[in-house]
Amino acid sequence: MLFVVEECYNCFVMKFNRSTLISIIAFFTIYAISCIFKLSSNIIMPIFQQRFALSHAMTGLITGAYYIGYAPMQLFASPLCKKWGTHNVIGGFILLSMAGALFWAFAKGSAYVLIGRLLLGIGVGPAYIGILYYITTITDKKTYALLAGIANCAGNAGGIMASAPIKMLVELFDVRGTFLFFALLLATLSTALFILGKNENRILAHSDDSSLKKNIKDAFKTLISSKILKSSAVVWMSFNVYQLCYIGLWSAKWANEAYNASSIWTWSASIGALGLCLGTLLSEFFRRKNESRFRSAITSEYLFALSGFLVVFAHNLTALGITSIAGIFVVKSIIDFYFGFAMGHMCIQITAVIREIAPREVNATILGIINGMGSLSCLVFQWLTGAMYDAFHRYYAPNTSYNLVFLLVSFLSLIIVLNASHILKKADKA
Repeated sequence: MLFVVEECYNCFVMKFNRSTLISIIAFFTIYAISCIFKLSSNIIMPIFQQRFALSHAMTGLITGAYYIGYAPMQLFASPLCKKWGTHNVIGGFILLSMAGALFWAFAKGSAYVLIGRLLLGIGVGPAYIGILYYITTITDKKTYALLAGIANCAGNAGGIMASAPIKMLVELFDVRGTFLFFALLLATLSTALFILGKNENRILAHSDDSSLKKNIKDAFKTLISSKILKSSAVVWMSFNVYQLCYIGLWSAKWANEAYNASSIWTWSASIGALGLCLGTLLSEFFRRKNESRFRSAITSEYLFALSGFLVVFAHNLTALGITSIAGIFVVKSIIDFYFGFAMGHMCIQITAVIREIAPREVNATILGIINGMGSLSCLVFQWLTGAMYDAFHRYYAPNTSYNLVFLLVSFLSLIIVLNASHILKKADKA
């Protein structure tokens, strides 16, 4: 573990000046907030669902509205950062998330919730790809994956906050107080980034002058011409769907239907987010034990495919004779941790594969296209899983309905992984 800390310190602190470090910390904080917004719907949406009498399908649709605004920004984030600077783009757009937080703070109906969710997604839309672009400009290939892992770890720390800690904040200050705090925090970070952006020209020494239209066109051309990139895009979509449908929406509600005792299941979701955080941080240290980047990516994809079926298993422990809440919580938490860890590990390995085979000038844009496709798939599947639940619930008990929904999602993920791993195996042998 000391080795991990030393490597992170050498990568994160020793190579950058003070201004760059402050910028990185501000970007990572915004990414953490974006993960809170993305995943806290697991806690916040049931409150709005009860308050405004929303169906499961409508709850899933409103939750997915986040990606209507978020997805298009993935395509334009990297070119916009090249043209206007990462600080100005991210700092400007998060003001829209600030407005979304205010809509949620003062929500008076489902329309307020829908508009707020949409603005939250638009505002943090450029954050992740903008950060990866920024990292690309200040690192080489050797340190890119490690710093990207640290970035994802920092962001996914927001995933830990998005469950039990957010529930505690909401219980103390209600939804209004909680999102007024986020609105103030985003306004402060926006101001800081505009000030730090004065150093943008010096920091982004490797940026080029290619036009926005040409950059996007070249990125699409590169993506379409590569089987590896196309299969990685589909796996990324599957990863986003499972993570954000399970951790980001239904996990606490599903566990409560299976076992009751709802107050403790938000902590189990936080443990899953902790696994995601550590999976992104430690991914590169596992990779170094493998012979190639492709082989490591294949392993990470198999671990991900297994995790989906384990999640379903975690909600049927009473069938094995485990009846105490303490025993169920321990087993479910271990599985949720593994689920998160497998997700985080695969996310970094796919990102690193893309970084390794895609040209530097379109790398972040390709990641943006892929992340945007994943976001659109989340929009569809967060509504679809809710609609599927409503359909199954007409004939089956709640827990059985959730089991059927996520078994179908797990089998779909398995098929996608098997296809992607076959492509990577062929590339590894070439």
